[in-house]
Amino acid sequence: MAVNLGLDDRQSKKILLNMRKAGGYASDTEMIRAALRILRTLQEHVRNGFTDLIVQNPDTGDQLLIVGLDDVLRLNHGTHQEAGRTT
Repeated sequence: MAVNLGLDDRQSKKILLNMRKAGGYASDTEMIRAALRILRTLQEHVRNGFTDLIVQNPDTGDQLLIVGLDDVLRLNHGTHQEAGRTT
């Protein structure tokens, strides 16, 4: 299956390029596949009733709680707050 992705504004193209560089992906295709895998996984968790996502910095132990995961997946701005450091 071939997908043609057309971006007609410079900002979107710049964001895509920055995401690709930050992730170390060789191509836009590779980066988009990874993003789709993440999105699919998060959507599955939301369908199973999960609402929040906690990310942790392995170097500092700091955590960030992202609430409203269903809003994030619909490309709305979810609310997020610091969850604090765990020991």
